[in-house]
Amino acid sequence: MTETAYSTRFKKELDAEQYFQLCSLDGVDVHELARDDVICPVCRVRGASFVSATLGRFQRKAHFRFGKSAHDPLCDFYNDKLSTDVSRCLVRFTRDRTKISAILRQWVCAGIQISVFSQKEMWGMRAWFYQKRTQSELKVTVSWDYINWLWYISTHCRRIPRSFREHILPFHPSHTLIPGFNWRHAIESEFFRIHQDINWRLFEEDIYPQVLDTLQDYVDPERPRKALLDPLVLRDEYRMTNQLCQLILYSYSPLKKLLAGRRISGEEATFRAFSALLLFVSNWDTSLAIEKFSAIINVKSVDDMLAGNFIGLNPFTDFALSDALAKIQERPYSFDEEDFYSIETRMRNEYENYRLSNGSSLPELSERVHNDTPPFDFMKNDT
Repeated sequence: MTETAYSTRFKKELDAEQYFQLCSLDGVDVHELARDDVICPVCRVRGASFVSATLGRFQRKAHFRFGKSAHDPLCDFYNDKLSTDVSRCLVRFTRDRTKISAILRQWVCAGIQISVFSQKEMWGMRAWFYQKRTQSELKVTVSWDYINWLWYISTHCRRIPRSFREHILPFHPSHTLIPGFNWRHAIESEFFRIHQDINWRLFEEDIYPQVLDTLQDYVDPERPRKALLDPLVLRDEYRMTNQLCQLILYSYSPLKKLLAGRRISGEEATFRAFSALLLFVSNWDTSLAIEKFSAIINVKSVDDMLAGNFIGLNPFTDFALSDALAKIQERPYSFDEEDFYSIETRMRNEYENYRLSNGSSLPELSERVHNDTPPFDFMKNDT
């Protein structure tokens, strides 16, 4: 499914609601026309079905759906099923989010009205990004086990509050003599101390647990894998797009008020697509793109709200995933293969030796804190 598509009849990219209105004005059946008229905004395949909106408990915005295998394998809509990463980057325009849709629609229509960009340039940007993807594939050279370890380290290091992270002593059995000593906290602290260099590097390279979680699925040899763009060809454009997007989201006052206190992951991805469009028609000159945005938001009245739209898909949808994979492969991480189970085992053994050396005056240990089996035995056995 896709929120927008290009109409050869109307010669513009439209969302499904705009398309329905134009068909009604022309007196044609939207369902019959869409099959031969509508083109996928990414791979340009035809054969779409128009899917009407639904109301009630489970609202669904009107959209376009193509055949199951009609799309190119490199298209984000291949098999008419969005990947998790793509799905997260689409705005679900149900009733409480129509204001977001309206803002983007008005900006695009205003931009077309004052010739900041044209339908030809919008279409050209789609083609430019798609060509980049088809010509620069990133090869996978790391194993699922390796990514799983990084995810495990990154996820569990977050348990330690930031205020404690720079003051963690290596565990010593004498720590147990302190009133209120907590074994679970001690094990988690020891885990962080051992893996903190890896955790800091992941943080510095913007590789977060949610990205590693998605990356685990991607490198899994048992799952089908679509090609990823080599991020080296678009890192500068990605950085500039993010910078402009942040400026738009947090500087434009009406938008700040609308998004205040809301989770904006989907909206941000969609505004990122609009930011990329501004930069594309500005030859990736940030200052010129800001001038164009200023001109758009100062348009007093938009004459034609059916002039076009550009809210279907963020062209950088998979970039965070491919960028994380590239960074991991470019400069591999080196880490100790110590999980919670092995760390607790070592600490308990150290305590028992300490207790016996003190004439057994200390109490015996209670049950283990981590009773699960070691999650990474498969790596320890690779000898």
